[in-house]
Amino acid sequence: MKIYRMEDYYIQTRIGHARPTGNYEITRIGTRRAVTKFVETYKTNAGEILPDEWKKIVKNCAEVSDSQALLNKIIEHCCTHCVWLKNENDREEYALDILAGRIYRNWKGFSTDGLSEKTAFMFIF
Repeated sequence: MKIYRMEDYYIQTRIGHARPTGNYEITRIGTRRAVTKFVETYKTNAGEILPDEWKKIVKNCAEVSDSQALLNKIIEHCCTHCVWLKNENDREEYALDILAGRIYRNWKGFSTDGLSEKTAFMFIF
């Protein structure tokens, strides 16, 4: 059994690589080549995780630790200060990463106003 905290899901690096699909194709010169598919993963202290799975885990951690109000405040802050984030999905993912890494503590002028900063624990069997 492994125990992870919400902070262990902070994204250290985003890794993109080609994974073989198991199918092969013949090139124009007659050689056989594996068909590949681009896959992005997030490297965290909890391991390499696919983006959709990571988002689901961290959202669940935020709900369990009663940090939903803090997450909404971080998303509002990102709406006004992070102009490179164009859509709501990008803002939410960025805010989840900020929440998991507790980066908002280093923001100048950002106050939690007494909102819950509890952590959540994930048990993986």
